Amino acid sequence: WLHNRLGKSKVEDKTFLKEWFSSFPDTFDSVVSLNANQSALVFEPAKEELRRLERFLVTSRGLAMAMPAMFGIDSMKTDEAQFYVETMARWAWGIVLSRTGVARVKEATGLTREMVLLLPAVSLVNTVQDGWNLEVPACDYKECLVRARRDLHKGDELTMDYGLKSNLEFLLYDGFTIPGNKLGYPMALNYTASGNDSISLLMKKHNIFKQCVDPFVVGDESDWKRMLKCSRLAQYAQVADVVALKQLWSTPAFDEIPGQLSPQDIQALRFVLESCQQRVDDITNIFSTTNVTALLETGDTFNDKLISAVRQELNAAKMWRDAAQALMTEHSTN
Repeated sequence: WLHNRLGKSKVEDKTFLKEWFSSFPDTFDSVVSLNANQSALVFEPAKEELRRLERFLVTSRGLAMAMPAMFGIDSMKTDEAQFYVETMARWAWGIVLSRTGVARVKEATGLTREMVLLLPAVSLVNTVQDGWNLEVPACDYKECLVRARRDLHKGDELTMDYGLKSNLEFLLYDGFTIPGNKLGYPMALNYTASGNDSISLLMKKHNIFKQCVDPFVVGDESDWKRMLKCSRLAQYAQVADVVALKQLWSTPAFDEIPGQLSPQDIQALRFVLESCQQRVDDITNIFSTTNVTALLETGDTFNDKLISAVRQELNAAKMWRDAAQALMTEHSTN
């Protein structure tokens, strides 16, 4: 819609858009905090939409002043102009939602909490709306939010010189991704598949276990150790109460797989093995339905990088699967 509308604009110089995009908060000090209800895309009357925009976008006043020229409208007093005001408000909300990130923030007090922030707008002029949700044909705002794959500290730079990248490039290579996207997204463990539906609720309720809810970057050594520890916790949760689990979690020895495995340890390794195998199967299915040869023959260097990244993740998932199998085999031999 934006491509179509700007093509009809009387304004030849589109630098205003770029200036607006670059005016988003530059550091974490300027983070915009909002809850799920506030961030939902709600189509209300234009006046209320603009009021919401004014709260979250630092340049909303400048945007409203530029609207007539941007959309080829001579006066803001006409019904047509009011219609475009409402349309523009919805479009701007789409930008906000497509660039909304959830990150774990370490404050000066040492506390860690999750906050919602506005990610830098990247290549929005050259990114069609369909690219916002990548492989997902339709999704609500929760599924379309992007998540940071790293801890962000107060004062950290949020804007970088990304250049003109596609949405997928931005997500894959600059540390942000969409939950559920199968390309480049960290792996989440389905604890309900481990035998107890209440385990996920237990981990979400107690902050000490919260790192088990966070996804795992396949191939990262620290995440491999975290996955083993969390998988073991999920199994011990079926035979121990919360107090015992907290004591077990805080024991340094629990960070390593013991030489003598308990039944829970064996089940945890089997759970990791099956989870990694599922990841291998998912990526293999992607390749089976993708004409990789045709992608590489286009001469587009990004296609080559994308295929390479997915293959790298596939190999890492196989390594984790085989590592879990080796630990089980070693125990069986002993």
